[in-house]
Amino acid sequence: MLDEVSEVFQLQVSSKSLRMVLNVADEVPRLVHGDPIRLRQVLNNLLGNALKFTNSGHLLLEVRAAGQTSTVQEPNSMACLTFHVRDSGVGIGAEHLPHLFTAFSQVDESSTRRTRGTGLGLTISRELVELMGGRLQVESAPGIGSHFWFDTTLTLPVSSVEQTADSPDTTPRTVTEAQDVRVLVAEDNSVNQKIVRTLIHGLGWEVRVVDDGRAAVAATRRTAYHLVLMDCRRPELDGYDATRM
Repeated sequence: MLDEVSEVFQLQVSSKSLRMVLNVADEVPRLVHGDPIRLRQVLNNLLGNALKFTNSGHLLLEVRAAGQTSTVQEPNSMACLTFHVRDSGVGIGAEHLPHLFTAFSQVDESSTRRTRGTGLGLTISRELVELMGGRLQVESAPGIGSHFWFDTTLTLPVSSVEQTADSPDTTPRTVTEAQDVRVLVAEDNSVNQKIVRTLIHGLGWEVRVVDDGRAAVAATRRTAYHLVLMDCRRPELDGYDATRM
């Protein structure tokens, strides 16, 4: 998932001649149980902000493990992870930090006014982190850059029982476990195309992306898709009419 999050920003990072580093500490477990959708949204928000206000230098996404714990109430082993997003951007003055997570607020600097946004990204990120049992924190200084980090506790998976030839696996399969799911996406925005392609590939599914509704209709006549994701606002044939067809 971390590789996929980094990949989404690679094109923009390259266009600004920046360097992006992903560092996962050796002690971080490869497999954990958690909420990848919330976690991905927080990291996307933090990296998006870092990229917006960094014109030279680097971005860093780093994950460390504080340790593993277990309790009577939670007998399964838990992994305490800390996620860090650092940049070498314009930075934020100390007087603005207390208001940084307030909805609809933005740092009142010329570099910020030149960028577009509602000021909701950090507020939403803080709430999502708290829903995951963590706390989003920040330290920053003008001209040096910013460092956002948060911690969360995730469950380590229980080792699965080995299957033998005499005890076949009869576990019901859901669609997410299927290996031959085909998805068609009708979307003309190149950034959205890359994001949705990365997300679907991350599920292990096959995906095809087309630019408009007519192409989507033609594609479904050639191939049977299990799922079609249709952008409703299409220039020639909108998503509603394409879906009806």
